[in-house]
Amino acid sequence: HFLNQDVNPLYPIYMFAFWRGTHGNGRSGNDVPRESMKFLSKPVDFYGHTIIQAEFEKESGYDAQVTAQTIRTTNMWMATVQSLYNGVQMCDEKPDDFDEPNFVNPIDMAAAFWIGTQEEESAVGGGSLYA
Repeated sequence: HFLNQDVNPLYPIYMFAFWRGTHGNGRSGNDVPRESMKFLSKPVDFYGHTIIQAEFEKESGYDAQVTAQTIRTTNMWMATVQSLYNGVQMCDEKPDDFDEPNFVNPIDMAAAFWIGTQEEESAVGGGSLYA
């Protein structure tokens, strides 16, 4: 549920930017049908996957630490942003199970992605976007 185009208005902005950018086939300014839009020679709709795959296949060589950080950061950022937009959608729709004890509020989920397992403000380790 990382990239729900129906809820996340940033998805088409990122997609368009990657398509028009240095590694996209839209940098010439010519309009093409959506199915022909490419980023790193792959369909632009799957830019998150393409970024991660490019880390494994880059010409400068595979670096396990850089690749791990790229994967973590890309996935955590997409999940955090999508959770925030899911929270906005939830406010609009007011789900029936909102008062249930096992309901997970998307805003709480976004905060958890951001903060991770670190409880101290000065912490520098961990697997969150904050650390």
